[in-house]
Formats: sequence, C-alpha cells, structure tokens
Amino acid sequence: MKRFLSVILLTLLLSSSRGQSALEGYIEQALKTNLSLQQKQADWKSSLLALKEAHSYFLPTTWFEGQYTLAQGGRAIEIPIGDLLNPVYKTLNQLTSSNAFPTVSNAKEGFFPNNFYDTRIKTTMPILNNSIRTNESVKKDLAAIQELTVESYKRELIKEVKTAYYQYLQALNAVAIYESAKLVVQQQVRVQQALLKEGKSLPAYLTRSETELLSIEKDIYSAKNRSETAAAYLNFLLNRSLSESVIKEDMVAPQLPESVISNTLNLGNREELTQLTTTKKIQESVLKMRERYYRPQLNAFLDLGSQGFDFKVKSSSFFYLGGFQLNIPIYSGNRNKVQIETAKTDLKKIELRQAEVNQQLNLELFQTSQQLKTSYRQFQTDLSREHTAAQYYRLIEKGFKEGVNSFIELLDARNQWTLSQLQTNNDKYLFYIQLSNYNRQSIQP
Repeated sequence: MKRFLSVILLTLLLSSSRGQSALEGYIEQALKTNLSLQQKQADWKSSLLALKEAHSYFLPTTWFEGQYTLAQGGRAIEIPIGDLLNPVYKTLNQLTSSNAFPTVSNAKEGFFPNNFYDTRIKTTMPILNNSIRTNESVKKDLAAIQELTVESYKRELIKEVKTAYYQYLQALNAVAIYESAKLVVQQQVRVQQALLKEGKSLPAYLTRSETELLSIEKDIYSAKNRSETAAAYLNFLLNRSLSESVIKEDMVAPQLPESVISNTLNLGNREELTQLTTTKKIQESVLKMRERYYRPQLNAFLDLGSQGFDFKVKSSSFFYLGGFQLNIPIYSGNRNKVQIETAKTDLKKIELRQAEVNQQLNLELFQTSQQLKTSYRQFQTDLSREHTAAQYYRLIEKGFKEGVNSFIELLDARNQWTLSQLQTNNDKYLFYIQLSNYNRQSIQP
C-alpha cells in the first residue's frame, strides 16, 4: 500500500511540474543528484581554484622570517690591534711621563655570530617571467577541459537514464503481454479439464496446456526480474534507494529524426573534439615557453627587519634591503633544444589524434544512424506481423470453436501472436534506446 501511494504521489509531482514527462523528470533529477557527475563537477571546481592559484603568482609574496644563532669555534680572523697601537701608546706614555695609554691585546673575531638574532619581513615580486604567464594560460585551458568533461558526462548520463528507463518499460510491457497470454492459457486449461471429464478431449491436450502455463509463468518471472534490475539501475543513476518505485509511462510511436531521414548528420561541437582542440592549445603554449628559454627573468625583492646581539633592539638594529634579481640563461647542455623538439613531437601527436577522433566520431554517428534506420524498419515490420498474427489467431480460435481447427493449431496461433507482440515491444524500445544513443552521438539534446 505504501509503495502504491508513493507511486501516486510521485506521479502527481511530476505531472504538476510544467507538464513534465516522467522521463524528463528523471533526467532533471539525475543531473542534480548523480554521484559521478558531482565528482566531475568537484574536479572542475578544483581546476578553477588551480587557475586562481596560478594568477596569484603575478602578485607580491610576503612572509616573516626569523633566525637566532649560537656559535663557538670555527674560522676566525686575527685583528692585530695590539701590535699596531702598543708601540704608539708606549711612546705617548714616555712623552707624558704617565700611564694614560694602557697596553692593548690583539683581537680575534669568529666568522659565526654568537647569540645573534636576525628577523625580517621579506617580499618578492616577479616583473618579467614568461613561465608564470604560461602556467596561468595552461591552468585556464585545463579548467576549460574539465568543464567539457562535465558536459560530456551529462550527455552520457542522459543517455544512460533514457536507456535504463526504456529497458524498464520494455520489461514491464513484456510482463503485461505474458499476463494476457497467461489468462488465455488458464482459460484453455479449464476448458480442457472440463472436456476431459466429459470424454471429449485428450489428456495430451491438458498436459500441453499446463506446460504452456508453466512456461509463461517462467517468462513472467524473468521479465519481472529484468524490470526490477532496470529500475534499480535507474535509481542508482538518480542516487536513490534501489527499491524506489519508478513511474511507468507509455511512449508514443517511434519516429525517425529528420537528420537521419535526410542524411544530414552533424557532430556539432562535440566535447571530445573541443577537448582535443584545447589540449592542442596547451601544447602550443608549452612549445612557445620552450622556445623562449633565453628570455631573461626579472624579480624585485625587499627585506625589512632587525638584527643584533643579546636580543637588544636599538635604532641601529633596524634595516631595509631591496633590489632586483636578473636571471639570463646561457647554457644548459642543449636541454632546451631537446625540450623544444619534444614539444613539437607532442603537438604533432595531438594533431594526429584530433584527426583520428574526428573520423572515429563521424563513423560512430553514421553507424548509429544506420542502426536507427534498421530498427525503425524492423518495428514497422513487427507491427504488420503482429496485426497478421492477431487476425490469424482469431480465425483459428473461431475455427476451433466450430470444430474445424485442432487444439494444437489454437495453441500455436496463440504463441505466434504472443511472440509477435513481444517482438514488437522489444523492437519499439530498442529503437528508443538506439535513438538515445544517436542523440548522444549527434548535436541532438
């Protein structure tokens, strides 16, 4: 009862949503809730953040840096202060008859400062740097590729939702066809039982009817399993409980798209082709960067800080240090030339891949359109065959009642009608499945 009410509620919600069909509602829901799509959208957002990070390299970078050192031993410099001043002081003491000028010892100063602190705020900023500009361009193109990946998966997701829904309807309609055949066979079983009691029938006829009934029950079970499997996969795509109810909605008679009838096939702006075009653009940027190897890089820097001994801060402790850093490559063992040739080779590979994918996609589109035509013709043939089988069954049924046709002929006629109904149902939804694939391959929505 709860499942029935949930189906009714879901039907009302979908029908009140701008006249939206059940399938359109499922597609819209999948585009909002599908987990794989959300992961790809998260990857796209990450690529946008990477682009912002690449842009930040154009701006100044500032950080605090502090250092405190304790040192003893190591290299030192001798300063002969005593050797220089003591003779002079001695002469002055003799002249003044005093000891006003004491003896001075030689000094020794180590290279490593002891009990010394150095704190500063450092800032650097690039002025000329082609690598940063190329990096930003590449990150921008990578973000565009990731966005195209999201759009490509959306098209694939729409196709998968349609396919799962068509397979669900196909299986449900098969169940209905088998149920209808089951009612007829059950009636035949009852008739044969009654006739057998009256001695007007053969036990073989009753056995044949019961065998047919068991076969149909097996087919019903199999068709129900297929419908439940298709519904579970659809719910998986929608990120719902696998046992969630799915609305059954009849499809209109299949019609071929005008582009297939007129053979005006068009890939349009397929994401795969646009991705390769953007990849080629990235490789061109890399090649330009390699070719600009000898261009100089210029950075500016500024340090504001304080340094001294024993953590004493005086006016003389504060300092600033600024300037420019120039880097001009001269020789790198011809690595840059090898990198240029590698970039050119990679660019050629992308161009070849681009041409191959374009041909491959055109071939797939052509094959899909041919399959669609074949499926449509098959469905039209199935309709005629089903109509003929229905007429044949009615004639045999009438003849059986009049004693003209045998019971075996009646069962065979009924089986032919059931099989023709199943074939029509299968080919109808096979057409829709192939149509969704064609729409995925072409510029159709």
